[in-house]
Amino acid sequence: MEIPPKIPPNSAPPPVIQQPQFVYVLPQPAAPPRRRFSFLGLTAVIVGVFIVVMIFAAAVVQSVHSDNHSSSSQVGNVAAPVIAAEKALAEREANIKSCIKEHKICIGMTEEECRLSWGKPRKINSTSTRFGRSEQWVYGDSYVYFDDGVISSTQISRSTDEAP
Repeated sequence: MEIPPKIPPNSAPPPVIQQPQFVYVLPQPAAPPRRRFSFLGLTAVIVGVFIVVMIFAAAVVQSVHSDNHSSSSQVGNVAAPVIAAEKALAEREANIKSCIKEHKICIGMTEEECRLSWGKPRKINSTSTRFGRSEQWVYGDSYVYFDDGVISSTQISRSTDEAP
């Protein structure tokens, strides 16, 4: 074992060596970029809306100031899709009423229309997904499938009287 040297009483103490201190600086997360309000984008939207409004206004003014024959044909062209939709709706209603009267079901019927035609189901199996709600209504050996409240398919069992 080594003995440390003796320090004379009048001498200065030995120098103290200090260890360097390390400071760890953690990197700061980068600030998200600031989104500046784009006046150019806003201007483009305003100009686009203005152009659409002006085109619509010009079409209205032209239809008002044109002669009666042109005006009525333009109105007829605009109303044609509406008339066709009303006609299709009337045909659907007539078809649904005849199905209900005959106790039949058809694709496109609503849940209420199905109940009017076949009555209350014996059992209802429901499934909910991110795509919507579907149900299976059980009527004896027959099944009715609904997607978002409208019949999408059916499975009807019928017996065959033939022996194998």
